[in-house]
Amino acid sequence: MSASSSSHLYSMPKRKVLPTVLNFMDGFRTPSNSNAKCNKSSADIFDLLRRAINERRRIEVLTRDCRGIYGILVGWLIVFDKHMDLIMSDVDEVFRRLTDGHDYLELGSKRQTTPLIKRK
Repeated sequence: MSASSSSHLYSMPKRKVLPTVLNFMDGFRTPSNSNAKCNKSSADIFDLLRRAINERRRIEVLTRDCRGIYGILVGWLIVFDKHMDLIMSDVDEVFRRLTDGHDYLELGSKRQTTPLIKRK
């Protein structure tokens, strides 16, 4: 065997460069015409999240259930990914719980309850 053939057998395969969320937002991939509107709006959301990290701003995250908004999280965004998984720190949490048929807002760890006004 020659030296060139043996080096070919043991050479490392080239890795494919997979686009990350940041590369996608910087225009690494161009959206297709059919998904242009969807990709544009999701890129705008990712831009807002990236700006929140860079400018060290607090963000507000709304969680929902079948009855509407279930809770509100306000905190510092540390990192996110393309699936919209968020890692936050120093989070203040306000969530709704149902007690005796009435809705109440429960504020963080202090457990202060405030009755909500029901709309008819």
